[in-house]
Amino acid sequence: MVKYLLDTNFLMYCVKEKIDFLEELGKGNIIIPMGVILELEGIKREGSVRDKDVADIVLKMIADIRKINLGDGHVDNLIINFAKNNDVIVGTMDKTLQKRIKKNGIRILEIVGRKKLRIE
Repeated sequence: MVKYLLDTNFLMYCVKEKIDFLEELGKGNIIIPMGVILELEGIKREGSVRDKDVADIVLKMIADIRKINLGDGHVDNLIINFAKNNDVIVGTMDKTLQKRIKKNGIRILEIVGRKKLRIE
């Protein structure tokens, strides 16, 4: 079964653009790092008005999705190490992280045409 590890900006973008990632990927196939939860909670407390609302929606949507603790350190490094060792596809909008992921031979879940999900 394919597993998808989704980061903060991917989740926020999906909600802003009304992309139903839960339907497309299946709740049981999604993994959310605890660092993403902490980041979303921080945005909900201290972000712009729109971002606060989006973060709140994301947190509600992923409430019953599997969360994992990737450990301590820089989140991007933790995501790459986890993905390399666990054969997951990473969903991110971060161009720098996407380049690093591709360089490590990890597959990426991309959003194309602002509405479609595609595995690269």
